[in-house]
Amino acid sequence: MESKRRFEIMARVVFNRFKALQRIVNQAIATQAPGEDQAKGLTEQQLALFDLLGKESLSGSERELIKQASRELLADLQRLTAPLEQWTEKEQTQAEVEVFILDHVYRALPEPPYTAADKKEAALLVYRHIWQQSASGLFASP
Repeated sequence: MESKRRFEIMARVVFNRFKALQRIVNQAIATQAPGEDQAKGLTEQQLALFDLLGKESLSGSERELIKQASRELLADLQRLTAPLEQWTEKEQTQAEVEVFILDHVYRALPEPPYTAADKKEAALLVYRHIWQQSASGLFASP
């Protein structure tokens, strides 16, 4: 009987915490300006790359550079991967895409504020994202 009561109390606590978290998320969604992502002038796919490449401490002009880098990287990746059939399943084409992303990121991201380690990490994040999107059929060509 005591264990049943403890379970009921714990279930209520978990439920109340879930409701509180749900309110926080709903408030965050409500405070986001409509079209905020589009206000950045980026498509959804470009925005995904922008988020992977971006840093919190970027100045306005640096943010614009990263936006442009996101646009260019996406377009270049779409051109590169379009003729490659099942590139996510072949080691040689995986390596080609990974090196392409690494080269592009190293050239495109300003130093400072990005270090060589930041660039390497950003390139890896972009590669993993593009690989996952491609493997699941969600990486669209232009």
